[in-house]
Amino acid sequence: MSNKFEFVVTVNGKENRVDIPYTSINDLVYTLPDVKENTKVFEALINHTSIEALASLASKENLSNDIFQKLILTGGHKTKVALLNNRKFRKEIKLELLKKWVMRDTELALTAGFNANEFDEIDPKEIVELLIKHPDPEVINQLIESSSLLSKASLKKLTTYPDNKIAMEAIKKIQELDGENT
Repeated sequence: MSNKFEFVVTVNGKENRVDIPYTSINDLVYTLPDVKENTKVFEALINHTSIEALASLASKENLSNDIFQKLILTGGHKTKVALLNNRKFRKEIKLELLKKWVMRDTELALTAGFNANEFDEIDPKEIVELLIKHPDPEVINQLIESSSLLSKASLKKLTTYPDNKIAMEAIKKIQELDGENT
C-alpha cells in the first residue's frame, strides 16, 4: 500500500493540507532543485511507491548513502538507469553490483559503457572487459564505436565475432587505430 503524501502550506501560522496525487509527486521530485537543503525532502520522498518518482529521485546527487541503498533495493529499471547516470552514485557503486545489473539488461550495459570513464571504484578497463562478454551485440558494437578503452587485442578477437557487423566494425576500428599510429 502506498503512503499518503500531503502538501502543507503555512500562511500566518495556519496550516493548509492538500493530498498530493502520485502524478504531482512525480512532478515535484523532478522539479525540486538538487541542492543540499532539499536532502530531507528527498529522504521523505524515497517512501513513495511511484516508479517515476523514484527514477526522478535517483537522478539527484544530494542523496545520502541510505537513500541510494533504498533506491537499489526498491527502484525499478528506470531507477537503475538514472542511478548509473548519476555522477555521485558512479563514485560509490562496486563492480559486483554493476556486473549483476549489466549482464541482465542491455540498456543498463549501454549506460555503463557510455559512462565507463566516470566510475571511481571500478577500473574502466574492467567495465569494458565485462561488457565485451555481454550477450547483446548492440553493447559490443557500442564499445567498438565509442570506447577508447577497448584494446587492440580485444578488437582483434572481435574480428571473428559471429555477427558480421561486429566483426566488420572491429576490423574498421583496427584500421583507424593503425592509421593514427602511422
